[in-house]
Amino acid sequence: MSLKSLSKTRWRIEPDRVTVYPYGLSYILAAFLSVLFLAGYLFYLYYLRNSFASSLSIFLILIAVVILFVIWAGTSVEFEISEGMMRKKLMGMLTITCLPFSKIYGISPVSNMAGSYTYRVFKKNDRYGKGILVSCSYGKNDDPNAIAFVDEVVMLIHHHLGAHDSPGDFARQEIDQYKFFNVQGGLYILKKKQNRKSDIRHLLISNWRSRTYP
Repeated sequence: MSLKSLSKTRWRIEPDRVTVYPYGLSYILAAFLSVLFLAGYLFYLYYLRNSFASSLSIFLILIAVVILFVIWAGTSVEFEISEGMMRKKLMGMLTITCLPFSKIYGISPVSNMAGSYTYRVFKKNDRYGKGILVSCSYGKNDDPNAIAFVDEVVMLIHHHLGAHDSPGDFARQEIDQYKFFNVQGGLYILKKKQNRKSDIRHLLISNWRSRTYP
């Protein structure tokens, strides 16, 4: 498997389960940090004439950082079709998030100021919140991996989510509280103390998750 393919969203589709791996880029970061840390450690050990025993604690800290990146890279998001349950698992084993299909609104794209975008799962009671990441970051709308992800994973998940919906789940949801804006006489004024580089969420969730899937 190439480094480029590791950085892309990967998934596995089984009869009763869809498993997504959105953090593959962390494998590449772990490899980069390993080389960087090793070079720095050898410089500290030999050129600065320090003993291995005195620098053991530094070595262990560097190893721990790399291991954490590898652990996070193996994190998966599993959609258990038969159970109607989504689980986010650290290293594919330890469940850190559990969400019933009945509480999931859908999977939608979220863009940022840099022009890249990711796909996230949103809850029915928090449609415009942070969401749960289920894909890597994409820079182009026609990215082959993004297109395949939507066609093979997103549409399939939405098809199964429909069996867990109730009539009132998609009622119009009014937004009356704003984190980054003050509303004055119909005008939306950016709060001065907020970070202007904060993400701009696509408010197209209701259009994205239509019930036209096969």
